[in-house]
Amino acid sequence: MNRVIPSSAASQTDLPLATAVLMITSFVPAAVFYLAGTASHAPGVVAASCVLALIYGIAPEQSRRGLTLERWIVVVVFVVLVLAIHLLIASLFHDTALGRAMLSLLVLAALLSGAFMVSAILNRVSDASLERALAFIRIVFVVFAALSVLGIQLVAVSQYVSSEKSVFPFAEPSHFAIAFSPLLFHACLVNRGWRQIFWLIVGFAIAYLLRNLSLVVATGAAALVCLPISRLLPAGLALVAAMGLLDIDYFTDRLDLTAQTQNLSTLIYRQGWELVLDAVQRTGGWGIGFQQLGFVPFDSPSANVLFRILRSDSNILDGGFVAAKLLSELGAIGLALILAYIYLGARLGWKLRRSIASGTSLPPKLVFSGAVVCGYSIELFVRGLGYFSGSALLLIAAILMMRNVTRYSRPMDDAHAGARR
Repeated sequence: MNRVIPSSAASQTDLPLATAVLMITSFVPAAVFYLAGTASHAPGVVAASCVLALIYGIAPEQSRRGLTLERWIVVVVFVVLVLAIHLLIASLFHDTALGRAMLSLLVLAALLSGAFMVSAILNRVSDASLERALAFIRIVFVVFAALSVLGIQLVAVSQYVSSEKSVFPFAEPSHFAIAFSPLLFHACLVNRGWRQIFWLIVGFAIAYLLRNLSLVVATGAAALVCLPISRLLPAGLALVAAMGLLDIDYFTDRLDLTAQTQNLSTLIYRQGWELVLDAVQRTGGWGIGFQQLGFVPFDSPSANVLFRILRSDSNILDGGFVAAKLLSELGAIGLALILAYIYLGARLGWKLRRSIASGTSLPPKLVFSGAVVCGYSIELFVRGLGYFSGSALLLIAAILMMRNVTRYSRPMDDAHAGARR
């Protein structure tokens, strides 16, 4: 059982505790992939979850409010059973790789458990410590990007990593963009004036120097959520003017979605949607089953072109982006999850935008949760790593944190209002 200690003593450990948890979540899954030569980020997610469980066990406990570990375990078991039953029904349509699915369900249980640990620990720390930890980790991300631009990188063990294109500990710039997006959103949400513009410029500058369209999209999305209309239009005009002075052929090539394109990134994106259509047609909308993409027959013209160019399949297992994987494998369940995310993300984005426009403040942990949810849109719709990534772990944790903040902040606000009256 966790020990309960006075809040004054606990506050002294808040900052290192929050920093350690966010560092583990942001970097360990990618670092294991980079340094250990694993085939995916799944082993890194398991490693991160184990370390988080250890921290959760020894960290001081300040409150028992909110979701308990026991109840969350029930949720995890329910999710695993639903996916297992879905897979068994999907196996009626085609042969399935049951061993892969069963092992992946264990990894999913570890990810969900790790997400609970993150939410529970971050709910304990003070708001000031959380924001200071986030500010520090943002700087770490920028340093990693600068080292990549300078060509200072560790030699990777994994055959899937090119040291020339990596952003240690991330295998490639798009992986960096996925992990950095929530931190960039948060920077734009908590800062005002020139500081807010500064972080948008940092986002676009890193995206240009690393030649990564995913980070361009993330920075643009952050601007849409955070900038008031009075600044959004001038900022857009300034960006268009800057584009006229820069070499942006690399980025525009990736926007060519015509059938004649030979751009690998574009082909991978088109392949994702083709895999969705093929899976829906083959299974009548049921889906091919959890973690079966790439292990069952598929038909994709873009995949054929990629194979002719690369002499191997590319991004078949992860679908290119998470939405494609969800829709292909889980069918209607995947669609429901995506629609739920869109509703939550749109609602949060509007709430955050209104708070900035009106000058009102929201609970810092709600702002952080909103930044994570909005930032995950890049992995869901633009470029994904599959189900198992540090950003997916952080997304579930943020949703749990948001539930706790909204549940307990209102009674406290009502109590304060009553005291003032």
